[in-house]
Amino acid sequence: MVAPSPNERKSDNSLTATIVYFIIGAFFGVYFAGKFFPFNTSPIIFGLTVLTGALLGIVVRKGVFEFFR
Repeated sequence: MVAPSPNERKSDNSLTATIVYFIIGAFFGVYFAGKFFPFNTSPIIFGLTVLTGALLGIVVRKGVFEFFR
């Protein structure tokens, strides 16, 4: 069996998968923000933690696909 050429392979840079990982990362950001910061923490710090989690989700997605390529 011959491996598919790169042109035939389905693109793994789909916007949908990136959005899904962004949302998963945001949920982890919310989880860690709630775990490590008290409830009355500034919304800016909470938002930055959520955004960091979301960006880490995208970095993980890109890294996983590059690693298994």
